[in-house]
Amino acid sequence: MRHCFPYPAPDRSSSTRFVGIGVGSPGIIDETGLIRLAAHLGWSDLPLAALPAERFGVPAHVGNDVNMAALGVLHFRDTRAHNLMVISTRHGVGAGLVVGRELVEGEQFAAGETGHVTVDEDGELCGCGRRGCLDLAIDVHHLSRRLERAAPGERPALRAGAGRVLGTVLAPVISVLNLNTIVLTGPPELIEGAFLGAVRETARTRTLGPVHASLDIRSPAGDTDLVLLGAASRVLAAELGVLRPERHGGARTFPREPGARTTF
Repeated sequence: MRHCFPYPAPDRSSSTRFVGIGVGSPGIIDETGLIRLAAHLGWSDLPLAALPAERFGVPAHVGNDVNMAALGVLHFRDTRAHNLMVISTRHGVGAGLVVGRELVEGEQFAAGETGHVTVDEDGELCGCGRRGCLDLAIDVHHLSRRLERAAPGERPALRAGAGRVLGTVLAPVISVLNLNTIVLTGPPELIEGAFLGAVRETARTRTLGPVHASLDIRSPAGDTDLVLLGAASRVLAAELGVLRPERHGGARTFPREPGARTTF
């Protein structure tokens, strides 16, 4: 993994202050920045926060990439929302959830791991060993493969079918949490159009009117900076207190000089 950080360490003689490094990565990531499991990448027990901290000598804050995207939306794209969700389909299906303007990561740091929710008990065999997982229905790789095999005239219906699956999965979550904002990230050619329309329609038909009255389900339309912005917000909140802390604790790892004292 060290080849992922080939850049030189900061110039300590510069007047520019390096506050810290923010990283968004797929996987289940604990409060120390340890990737417990990133199945699609074949990683387990990887101390990702320690690597850039050691390399650059500044604090490193690591979080799940979809969680970081949710923070990016919260702090930089939709400051009015108090409860929101980001769904990503790029590296498997994952969700980042914010409730009461605080990031929800779960007791085992696995909140939002929705890709292996069963949506078709008689469906295709998944890599996890079960059948009919949500990953197989809407993940970019699997959906793109089905679309390539289909005739052009069949593709809108396939996109809409995948959107209905996601809308069905989201409806109870929307009802339980009364979410107002859901952002679907992924390739615009897959997410927008029939897919997005079917998600909206299905979510609304499966929830009560007062629940979905203010519901906004949208695509960021090529906004590729959400993970970077969210990771930056985590650094700013932890190191400078600039933004409201998004959760209790934090994935913070950095080298200490001998005898150094750290106050939290």
